[in-house]
Amino acid sequence: MQCKNCNTTLRTDFAFCPGCGGKIVLKRITFKGLTSDFYDHYFDLDNTFIRTFLDLFTKPQQVLWAYVEGVRRKYVNPMSYLAISFALSGILFFVMKKQIDKLQMDLFSGQMDSEAGRKILDVTMEYSSLIMILYIPIMALAGYLVFNKKDFNLPEYTTAATYVLAQYSIFTFPISLILLLLSPESYMNYSLFGILILVVYTGFAFARFNGGKLRQQLLRFFIYGIIFVIGYFGLSLVLNIIFFLTGVLEIKDFLPKQ
Repeated sequence: MQCKNCNTTLRTDFAFCPGCGGKIVLKRITFKGLTSDFYDHYFDLDNTFIRTFLDLFTKPQQVLWAYVEGVRRKYVNPMSYLAISFALSGILFFVMKKQIDKLQMDLFSGQMDSEAGRKILDVTMEYSSLIMILYIPIMALAGYLVFNKKDFNLPEYTTAATYVLAQYSIFTFPISLILLLLSPESYMNYSLFGILILVVYTGFAFARFNGGKLRQQLLRFFIYGIIFVIGYFGLSLVLNIIFFLTGVLEIKDFLPKQ
């Protein structure tokens, strides 16, 4: 018998391939098997997803250091973790489209036509994965400029930023989903508060990534927050300019209501 993944010769009593580590599957696919695989992959307390999720909260430096140092089996790799967050975001935006008429668009004292907010939200939902990826280099550069006491390079900070952004997205998913279902009119206000949560969490993770006590890094944390917010709203402004140049938005959308 040979492994179907790498063609390594196997004994009949093998449960996993000694060559590639893949599980030996001899039976046909059943609903019971699919349910078991899903549970083992995402909810078993010994699996890498649960370990990655919990450790990124309590000790993010261990996850980030592990990947930088070459550990690949203990935690979910950053791109797979980001892919999970994309899948959850897709569910969230699907629900958001259903509730779009109930969302409160005119957050700034009604000065901007809510139609502009709807147009921006439509495009943001359509290109959500791309926009999310664009925030990663902003986070990575801010962390690299402010916290880099251990001389990590920019690609390593990009890996760290990928992990923490995905973690934020996965953690906030159930909260966002509940708000959209039960109180959609308050969702936009929550999303603004979510920016603050993102700044605090990413700053905490980067501070831990570089070691040292948090009290000694308060000034760095504050500077990081300023750079991050500037980059965040700067990218949002650039995207809005692109929407304007491509005809998605019009000048009248930004004029005060009559």
